[in-house]
Amino acid sequence: MQNLKDDLNIVKEKDPEFFAFLENEDKELLGEIYNDNDEPASESEHETENDTSDENDIENDIENGDSLDNKITEGLIDEEKSVKTFCRTVSREHHPGQLSNGFARNGDYRSNPNWKVCSSTVKKFLLALTELLNNTSDESILSFILDNISSIVVFVLAFPKLLKSFLKSLLKTWSFNESTKVQLYSFVAIRNLALGAVNSPLFEAILKLAYVEFTIRVKFYNIHQADQITFVLNGLKELMLINEAKSYPLAFTCIRQLAITLRNALVESSKENQKAVVCWQFIFAAKTWALVLSDASDSPLLMELIYPLVQVLQSSIKLVYNSPKHAAYCLQITRMLIMICQRRQVYIPLGHYIFPLIQQADMNNKKSTTFKVSDFSFIIKVPKNISQSKMYKERVAFEAVDAFTAYLSSLSSLPSFYEISYPIIRELKHISKNNLKNVKVIKKIEELLKLKEEQEYQIKMRNGKELPGKEFTENYGSSPLQKFSSWVENIRQKQVKNALSLESKPSPSNKEE
Repeated sequence: MQNLKDDLNIVKEKDPEFFAFLENEDKELLGEIYNDNDEPASESEHETENDTSDENDIENDIENGDSLDNKITEGLIDEEKSVKTFCRTVSREHHPGQLSNGFARNGDYRSNPNWKVCSSTVKKFLLALTELLNNTSDESILSFILDNISSIVVFVLAFPKLLKSFLKSLLKTWSFNESTKVQLYSFVAIRNLALGAVNSPLFEAILKLAYVEFTIRVKFYNIHQADQITFVLNGLKELMLINEAKSYPLAFTCIRQLAITLRNALVESSKENQKAVVCWQFIFAAKTWALVLSDASDSPLLMELIYPLVQVLQSSIKLVYNSPKHAAYCLQITRMLIMICQRRQVYIPLGHYIFPLIQQADMNNKKSTTFKVSDFSFIIKVPKNISQSKMYKERVAFEAVDAFTAYLSSLSSLPSFYEISYPIIRELKHISKNNLKNVKVIKKIEELLKLKEEQEYQIKMRNGKELPGKEFTENYGSSPLQKFSSWVENIRQKQVKNALSLESKPSPSNKEE
């Protein structure tokens, strides 16, 4: 390198014009020749100091929220040949957290220019994830997977053909898995998926798949599956209420389908048509929409569906309310109607559906049975020989009186309570004095009549104060009927829990084995 310097100095002395030409055309070459090895000892130290300062600058930029990709240009890379520029370039090209920046909230990730680069990788990942969910049964592994994918499931919305299979895998773990933890993580993932698709047509498809999967799940409902199905039912209700306007078409279609099924059973009274109505699928389908309409806001769209749903429920009771063996089915439908009355504050006449259940207790048949009914929430039909037994009829009458208590308590805050309850109370008095000889049932009816008198007294006291309508209903929860109904419901829930705990305990013979 020193020889080149000497040669250039000779050229500079003998031919100044040519040396000036070299200076103008190739400054970098002359600079490297003249500046090389000038300060070798201090150069490495200088580079180390620059590298350290560059790294500190990067950390400060990240802490201050500066965007890395906005500071990098092709000219900057050519001019600043430093560690700072290199780190910024790598961070911009490979930072996975910036992949979703700029994506639309409706899940249309294809609008992002970076999507073409990573779409095939994301699709392969989702396909592998679907296969893993379908073939994994271990609770801990499923919990780990579902917990970690709940925030990235929205990427599947970019692949409509993949959505159905992926969602079915999530719905399967949500509906059929016995672990509460796995069910919870599955529901969170499904809810995030629904929230990501709330502004797209895929939202209705998600709701429909969830509803169909739930109706399949409840086909063979029993006491062992009560907690799991209740959890899935409440989760399905939450999905429906995410966007009430978009849930309306599905609600309308399903309620219409329930009405068509019921009409076929009423027109052609065959066993197959009756089984299509008196089954767990029909009950839970109706209960789903009863819950949705009861807990929905005052949206005019969903409120219009209350009347047709009530008509379907009342007609389903008419189909079998004269049959003693279907008393449990009638009571379950009646509880749905009472729930609508209580939560929506609407009047639904129910007395003529409950009275026949009380009158059954007066039949002079003292046949005994060993059949023990834990709760009518887990049965819809009993054999004919059991339906004629005295113990079964007494239990049906008790449940009917409790249904009357809940029904009257749901209307107890209305100023017209006396007029609404008068026909029911008159008929109950007539049954207890003239037509009924069962002492236990008579005592329960007299207890209800006493509560009704206390409620009337409270209403008269409030009427004397001339309270406005809103203030009149403020103390709804403190009415005597409401207190007693809540107490009865709490006892009923405890009985259900005791029944579930007894069913879950192993028998002594199994313990010995």
